[in-house]
Amino acid sequence: MAPVLIEITIARPLDEVFAVLTDPTLTPRWSANAISERWLTPPPVGIGSRREAVTKSLGRRMTNVAEVVAFEPGRSWTMRSVSGPAFQASATFIPDADGTRVTWAWILGRPGWQRLAMAPFAPFFRRAIAADLGRLKSMLESDEL
Repeated sequence: MAPVLIEITIARPLDEVFAVLTDPTLTPRWSANAISERWLTPPPVGIGSRREAVTKSLGRRMTNVAEVVAFEPGRSWTMRSVSGPAFQASATFIPDADGTRVTWAWILGRPGWQRLAMAPFAPFFRRAIAADLGRLKSMLESDEL
């Protein structure tokens, strides 16, 4: 499956947007499927940091642990699952005249047949992530987060 790419511009300073998107305890406030998230490793966040997420999808409760595999403060991060559903997620942050442009890239499944099997779900996943990011944008721009 090709990466699911979504770009959004949030009318807030980059440091604020980056801080919210690297604080997993805030994720359940803006992500419809998130039940809870937390860091498993002590600060500071960096390569090797692990976070646990409990989500619900299609009526099922799932837990996954992901590890930070790339981290540039204020610029980007990438996480890869180490347990639970297989995925890789990354975000890049670029300041622009309207605030902060965030580009998300998600790859679902492991290389090979599993990624091919996930392809039919990409449009649904894209819509869910886009809705979550729309909620995040609204909450950040109205100072709810």
